[in-house]
Amino acid sequence: MNSLGQWRLLPITANGQLGAAGYVRRPGETVFMPYVLTLLRFDHNTLVDVAAFEQPSMFRAFVLPAGL
Repeated sequence: MNSLGQWRLLPITANGQLGAAGYVRRPGETVFMPYVLTLLRFDHNTLVDVAAFEQPSMFRAFVLPAGL
């Protein structure tokens, strides 16, 4: 757990890049809610970039659940 709460991740891909959809459950809550989409960019098996999008509204475009 960190200061935001507990996390759950689901794998995603976008434009051929691997990533994760991050859901957070804040203290006192029972549902993990959408929080951040993270994409990883590799070059020759080396991680060269991490992009994070803190826009829960984008979860719909990836057909991700509204909560876990």
